[in-house]
Amino acid sequence: MRAAWNAASDRFRSLMGECEEPAHLVSAAKDSLRRLGISGFQWDEARQILGDYGAALCVLVTERRHRLGQVQAARPYFQAMACRALRGQLALHRSIFGLIWHDSLNHAPRQGQEAGHGGLLQRA
Repeated sequence: MRAAWNAASDRFRSLMGECEEPAHLVSAAKDSLRRLGISGFQWDEARQILGDYGAALCVLVTERRHRLGQVQAARPYFQAMACRALRGQLALHRSIFGLIWHDSLNHAPRQGQEAGHGGLLQRA
Protein backbone atom coordinates (compact mmCIF):
# COMPACT_ATOMS: atom_id res chain seq x y z
CA MET A 1 0.00 0.00 0.00
CA ARG A 2 2.90 2.37 0.69
CA ALA A 3 4.12 1.95 -2.89
CA ALA A 4 0.68 2.89 -4.22
CA TRP A 5 0.68 6.00 -2.01
CA ASN A 6 4.12 6.97 -3.33
CA ALA A 7 3.05 6.44 -6.95
CA ALA A 8 -0.20 8.41 -6.65
CA SER A 9 -0.64 11.98 -7.83
CA ASP A 10 -1.19 14.67 -5.23
CA ARG A 11 -4.81 14.91 -6.38
CA PHE A 12 -5.36 11.16 -5.94
CA ARG A 13 -3.75 11.31 -2.50
CA SER A 14 -6.06 14.15 -1.50
CA LEU A 15 -9.02 11.92 -2.43
CA MET A 16 -7.56 9.16 -0.28
CA GLY A 17 -7.18 11.45 2.71
CA GLU A 18 -4.42 10.88 5.19
CA CYS A 19 -5.22 7.18 5.47
CA GLU A 20 -3.28 4.62 3.47
CA GLU A 21 -5.94 1.91 3.80
CA PRO A 22 -7.02 -0.15 0.77
CA ALA A 23 -10.66 0.97 1.25
CA HIS A 24 -9.57 4.61 0.87
CA LEU A 25 -7.66 3.75 -2.31
CA VAL A 26 -10.78 2.11 -3.74
CA SER A 27 -12.88 5.13 -2.74
CA ALA A 28 -10.41 7.54 -4.40
CA ALA A 29 -10.48 5.41 -7.55
CA LYS A 30 -14.29 5.51 -7.66
CA ASP A 31 -14.19 9.28 -7.22
CA SER A 32 -11.78 9.56 -10.18
CA LEU A 33 -13.75 7.47 -12.69
CA ARG A 34 -16.00 10.16 -14.12
CA ARG A 35 -13.19 12.69 -14.51
CA LEU A 36 -11.14 10.09 -16.41
CA GLY A 37 -14.09 9.06 -18.59
CA ILE A 38 -14.16 5.51 -17.22
CA SER A 39 -17.68 4.09 -17.16
CA GLY A 40 -19.26 2.20 -14.30
CA PHE A 41 -19.44 -0.84 -16.57
CA GLN A 42 -15.69 -0.70 -17.24
CA TRP A 43 -15.01 -0.28 -13.51
CA ASP A 44 -17.22 -3.29 -12.66
CA GLU A 45 -15.56 -5.37 -15.36
CA ALA A 46 -12.09 -4.52 -14.05
CA ARG A 47 -13.22 -5.34 -10.51
CA GLN A 48 -14.41 -8.78 -11.66
CA ILE A 49 -11.02 -9.44 -13.23
CA LEU A 50 -8.70 -7.82 -10.68
CA GLY A 51 -10.76 -7.34 -7.53
CA ASP A 52 -11.48 -3.97 -5.95
CA TYR A 53 -7.89 -3.25 -4.94
CA GLY A 54 -6.38 -4.26 -8.29
CA ALA A 55 -8.93 -2.22 -10.24
CA ALA A 56 -8.26 0.76 -7.98
CA LEU A 57 -4.52 0.45 -8.66
CA CYS A 58 -5.28 0.51 -12.38
CA VAL A 59 -7.23 3.75 -11.91
CA LEU A 60 -4.35 5.19 -9.88
CA VAL A 61 -1.83 4.34 -12.62
CA THR A 62 -4.15 5.61 -15.37
CA GLU A 63 -4.84 8.87 -13.55
CA ARG A 64 -1.16 9.52 -12.79
CA ARG A 65 0.05 8.75 -16.31
CA HIS A 66 -2.71 10.92 -17.72
CA ARG A 67 -1.62 13.82 -15.48
CA LEU A 68 1.99 13.33 -16.54
CA GLY A 69 0.99 13.43 -20.20
CA GLN A 70 2.10 9.83 -20.79
CA VAL A 71 -1.47 8.77 -21.61
CA GLN A 72 -3.71 10.89 -23.81
CA ALA A 73 -6.91 8.83 -23.56
CA ALA A 74 -7.49 7.48 -20.05
CA ARG A 75 -10.52 5.28 -20.76
CA PRO A 76 -8.92 3.06 -23.44
CA TYR A 77 -5.73 2.84 -21.38
CA PHE A 78 -7.68 1.62 -18.34
CA GLN A 79 -9.62 -0.85 -20.47
CA ALA A 80 -6.38 -2.17 -21.99
CA MET A 81 -5.01 -2.76 -18.49
CA ALA A 82 -8.05 -4.88 -17.63
CA CYS A 83 -7.67 -6.84 -20.90
CA ARG A 84 -3.99 -7.48 -20.17
CA ALA A 85 -4.94 -8.70 -16.69
CA LEU A 86 -7.49 -11.08 -18.21
CA ARG A 87 -4.73 -12.55 -20.41
CA GLY A 88 -2.34 -12.74 -17.44
CA GLN A 89 -0.07 -10.10 -18.97
CA LEU A 90 -0.57 -7.15 -16.61
CA ALA A 91 2.48 -6.32 -14.51
CA LEU A 92 0.81 -3.80 -12.21
CA HIS A 93 3.71 -3.78 -9.77
CA ARG A 94 6.01 -2.65 -12.59
CA SER A 95 3.65 0.23 -13.40
CA ILE A 96 3.55 1.33 -9.75
CA PHE A 97 7.30 1.14 -9.29
CA GLY A 98 7.83 2.76 -12.69
CA LEU A 99 5.93 5.83 -11.49
CA ILE A 100 7.99 5.95 -8.31
CA TRP A 101 11.16 5.59 -10.39
CA HIS A 102 9.97 8.39 -12.69
CA ASP A 103 9.69 10.66 -9.66
CA SER A 104 13.14 9.76 -8.36
CA LEU A 105 14.75 10.39 -11.77
CA ASN A 106 13.05 13.72 -12.18
CA HIS A 107 13.49 14.70 -8.56
CA ALA A 108 9.79 15.51 -8.51
CA PRO A 109 8.65 17.18 -5.31
CA ARG A 110 6.08 14.79 -3.83
CA GLN A 111 4.63 17.41 -1.51
CA GLY A 112 4.28 20.06 -4.15
CA GLN A 113 3.81 20.50 -7.83
CA GLU A 114 2.59 17.89 -10.27
CA ALA A 115 4.12 18.26 -13.73
CA GLY A 116 2.18 20.85 -15.66
CA HIS A 117 -0.29 21.46 -12.84
CA GLY A 118 0.88 24.56 -10.99
CA GLY A 119 0.46 25.37 -7.36
CA LEU A 120 1.97 23.96 -4.23
CA LEU A 121 0.07 21.59 -2.02
CA GLN A 122 0.88 21.15 1.64
CA ARG A 123 0.26 17.96 3.56
CA ALA A 124 -0.09 18.13 7.31
